[in-house]
Amino acid sequence: MGAAKLQEANGLTIYVLGGSNSLFGNGWVSHYAALKSQEVVNLSVGATTTLAGIYRLLQDGRAGRGDTVVWEYALNEVNHARGGYSVDLLLKNVEHLICICRRRRCRLVMAIFTPRPQELAPDRDPYYDQLLALLDHYGIGSFDMSRAWRAAHGLPAIPAELYADNLHYSHDPALLDFIARGVSSVPRRVPAQVAALRTDGRRLRLLTDFAKQRFTNSIMDVPAAPLPLRIAPRQAGRIIALFMICRPNEDVGVLAQLHGPEGSSRKLRISTTIDKSFDRKILKAVSIEHATGEAWPLARGCEVSMRPVKAPGPAHAEYQLKRRLRQPVPSKEPIVSGVLVELDPPERPSQQPPPPPARPVPRLPLWRRAASRMARLVRRA
Repeated sequence: MGAAKLQEANGLTIYVLGGSNSLFGNGWVSHYAALKSQEVVNLSVGATTTLAGIYRLLQDGRAGRGDTVVWEYALNEVNHARGGYSVDLLLKNVEHLICICRRRRCRLVMAIFTPRPQELAPDRDPYYDQLLALLDHYGIGSFDMSRAWRAAHGLPAIPAELYADNLHYSHDPALLDFIARGVSSVPRRVPAQVAALRTDGRRLRLLTDFAKQRFTNSIMDVPAAPLPLRIAPRQAGRIIALFMICRPNEDVGVLAQLHGPEGSSRKLRISTTIDKSFDRKILKAVSIEHATGEAWPLARGCEVSMRPVKAPGPAHAEYQLKRRLRQPVPSKEPIVSGVLVELDPPERPSQQPPPPPARPVPRLPLWRRAASRMARLVRRA
């Protein structure tokens, strides 16, 4: 039996982590699942980045040795980069996901999609080349939809009419089947054991034990906690993201604050209100590094508090959220779904060579020691 057929026969699970292109009920994932004998579990979250995929993978907790993770966040991340996100930050989070899969011995496949404006642009965003270099470093296979379609059809670009809008492919069955078969053809591999390029060997810890309620909709069932909230993390490291349930039709925000052991404090006003372009509750990953320029350091004695925003004014807004809260109101609904901590790396052994062992002092033979003792006694007499 060939390697590909053996993988199919093992019956291990496939987990899809992607944006809204991966969420449609009649989208490419349903075509992909029809090609597979394994169960396909869709953990996708739209309108966000790999951070949400990390949250779903860690919170779900089932993916393990021999399972497959299919990642599809390139289109979203290029869109976020155009909106001000650092490409280095986006790819650092991709590397975190790669390292999680490697530690769990999950196989990984990358599905790379392109938004319509980028597809029709003369030059490709630098994000793509840097992403492919990262995947090459870890030996991870990918299906690049734009390149594959151009090569298969001899065209300079995917035609605009094969997009439903700027961010979504159309539901043309031939197009979706092309994507599904392309992703299915990629060899599934556990990421290679090579040195980290962007994460400095740090691991991630998702904190959710403070959230005693649940948020449930048609695509997820996740923990959530209402405000106000106070958390005392026991981990040493730094907070890189908060996960919020965001809602339309209400001006609601969160004032997040890190309280240091010596009275130091860091604050961030966060919008959790969806703008008029979207009318459903959604999970959002709020990148602390993007919002404030750096992660929030955690040490013994630190606490994190979150309470409703009371005063009107600007607030940090992730994609599709309101940037200004005009009449903030407190919400009794659960809002906070998790805190993502980048743990301090383990201490590295010293690079200094160990000192040479002390040279032993030679001992005189027994008969010489006895003669020397006798000579001392004679001199004293």
